[in-house]
Amino acid sequence: MLKNETISTKNKTANINVRTSRELKDKVDKIFHTLGISASEAINLFYSNVLINEGIPFEVSTKPSKNLLKSIKEHKEGKTTTYKNVEDIRNDLVL
Repeated sequence: MLKNETISTKNKTANINVRTSRELKDKVDKIFHTLGISASEAINLFYSNVLINEGIPFEVSTKPSKNLLKSIKEHKEGKTTTYKNVEDIRNDLVL
């Protein structure tokens, strides 16, 4: 996406049909509900990030990344903070 390029979603929509398992959809819908967004909003976020990054906005690999391995190690060592919900995370953020 060019620096000054904007994307207008007003009056221009397209439908996307996706097939997935009922179990996956139900679990993901619960997460979206917790985040306060719809599946359509989440898909639009993903599409926007693909456009910005000109590719998948996360690593796709069969091997765990170095960051993931580091995070797992830190978690096992008790160096991470665990939250019960998004509100607790927001309350802990220092802005």
